[in-house]
Amino acid sequence: MKSITWLGLIIIAVVVSFIGGYYASKIIGSFFPVDEPDIVGVASDTSGMDGIAARLSDSLDVAEGRIVELEQRLTESERYNIDLEQRLIDSEDNTGKLERNNQELERRLISSQNNTAELERLFSRLAEGNEKNIEGFERFELAQQKFSGFLERLQE
Repeated sequence: MKSITWLGLIIIAVVVSFIGGYYASKIIGSFFPVDEPDIVGVASDTSGMDGIAARLSDSLDVAEGRIVELEQRLTESERYNIDLEQRLIDSEDNTGKLERNNQELERRLISSQNNTAELERLFSRLAEGNEKNIEGFERFELAQQKFSGFLERLQE
């Protein structure tokens, strides 16, 4: 109950203060008149508003220009990112090609090493054969000289 009484008193005090304030302003206004704006004054105030509106319009134009510029930069950035992604894909493809080429070169190197070993064996056999041929040729020359000597003795 007491809380309702206090709440009522507070509401009444607020209403009375508003009413008292209104009449107090009327009484004070009768002793000290306040100039109320006329139509000309309102027009001059709207001209100031036109200046504000013009500045806001200019600011809006600048902001729109900045937005267009940022959109262009974003588009350029997206193109650049797409280009970088394509380069990355190309780089990965080239890496795969290089790995395959390296494997092929390793196979060729092994084959070349095997061929080199085979050639070395053939050259060693050929060298052995040449030595035998030289020995055979020397024997042949010696036999030919002996035969020539035998023929000369026969002719005598």
